[in-house]
Amino acid sequence: ADDSWSVSGSGAYEVDSSWVIRIRHAENCRVKGVSTYKPSDNSSNIHLLSNGIGVFQSRFVTIDSCSFENPQYTGSGQNGVLAAIESNDILVSRSRFAHGRHGLTFRHPWSNGNTVMQCRMEYSRYGNGFQGFLSMANLFDGCTLQEDYLESVFLPSGNPAGGLASSQSVWYNTTGEAYHPNRSTL
Repeated sequence: ADDSWSVSGSGAYEVDSSWVIRIRHAENCRVKGVSTYKPSDNSSNIHLLSNGIGVFQSRFVTIDSCSFENPQYTGSGQNGVLAAIESNDILVSRSRFAHGRHGLTFRHPWSNGNTVMQCRMEYSRYGNGFQGFLSMANLFDGCTLQEDYLESVFLPSGNPAGGLASSQSVWYNTTGEAYHPNRSTL
């Protein structure tokens, strides 16, 4: 369930906030050609436990030609996020994010000056974009969406509340192939 991450002893509690790749306090790094996959002995189409790649309080990191998809747990509490950027001057290019709670998100005021270029986002439960705390001056360029969407909205919930999600950010050359089942916009 969505809130199982807070129930001690549950499977969701055990995988809460786990990452395939977690980059923290780094500079001038590159992640290229990393993809999750379904092991042959896995009976369900699960690629990872909770989260894909996270870049935290870093700068000048490039994520290129990667694919993260199909987390087992997509509940609340920051789970099921395939790419979380909480840094500045990050480039995410030619990568794919599919079937997560969120495909790619920005959070916090130090998440600025980032570029997401020629990426594909598919079938996210809640879409992609800005998840609060005023991430400014970010660019999505040449991205493709399949039953997915981009958003930047005021978030009144949380402690403290997420508040304004972004300003001075741009979505450019975005292509939508099909609407998200719960939305009539991209």
